[in-house]
Amino acid sequence: MDDFERRVRAARPLSGHRDLPLTDRAKRELADLMLSGRSPHRRIPRAPRRRRVLRTASVAALAGVIAVVGGITATSLLSPGTAYAVTPPILSVGPIPGTTEELLAVMSQQVDPTTPAPADVTIGVEAWTLQTNDEGKAVSSAVAPERYVITRGSDGSYNTTVTTGQAVDGAGKPIDDAPAPGELVWEEAWGPGEYQFLYPSPFPENVDLVAAYFRDATGAEGPISAMSAIQATNDLLFEQQLAGKQLIALLQYFASQPDLTPLGEVKDRLGRDGVAFAAVDADRPGYERHLIVSPDTGRILATETIYTGTDRTDIASPSVVNYFVWK
Repeated sequence: MDDFERRVRAARPLSGHRDLPLTDRAKRELADLMLSGRSPHRRIPRAPRRRRVLRTASVAALAGVIAVVGGITATSLLSPGTAYAVTPPILSVGPIPGTTEELLAVMSQQVDPTTPAPADVTIGVEAWTLQTNDEGKAVSSAVAPERYVITRGSDGSYNTTVTTGQAVDGAGKPIDDAPAPGELVWEEAWGPGEYQFLYPSPFPENVDLVAAYFRDATGAEGPISAMSAIQATNDLLFEQQLAGKQLIALLQYFASQPDLTPLGEVKDRLGRDGVAFAAVDADRPGYERHLIVSPDTGRILATETIYTGTDRTDIASPSVVNYFVWK
């Protein structure tokens, strides 16, 4: 067993049981680990014991049992000529004038600073991740997103319910014989004090404190890249709903990142207007992460990871390898 495999297996306990599908957080942790190839700054805490309520797998979810995660392996082991795995379409991008700083400054002005963070949080997410088997082979033959409903109580409880979304083929057309949308994939309940949050303290309202907040959560010793900051934000929004001042601080933080570039106007995967920004990292060649922000409300609408490299034979370049869309 090499060092990389040891780190993958060490991260696996976040799912609770090795013979069950990965949890939402385990998928994100492993995706970031495998994207980096070594992930020197990513901290992967072990989850405490908790009470399991129910976890079942549909036909579509069974692939997750053997998934290493994400389709973010550095090199595919498929033989030449193997058909590409099915991935979601790349979002169409329209031109938009302005720099990252200018665009996000305008968007932050659309946020109502008096909006409070709710005491009891309900988060809705639609997500898709290209799955691979233990040999690094992409196994996705259809795009079937998962729909998360996450609740976080003021008492520290944390519950997740995951159901199937609508499976589509490579052209984006629904697949009639796929599992019906709304079918339970798994659900999990954690009592007060049982869930180990990546972000146990509220997100800061002052932009000057954001960098240190992310460094503490990721275990980084110095400033993190915009690519890592997008992943950190992805994790954050699985645990917290931001108040107005917190969201403004987050947008101001991204506005100051020199390695975040505006792509243009997009429609997100729920059909909402957004502005996409892209980040790359020299330590993670062949991939870029996108941050999609609403120009009307300043909300973070989605994050996406795009493969842009040349060394994979299981997917085309460019290809979407995961996305998370907040409802």
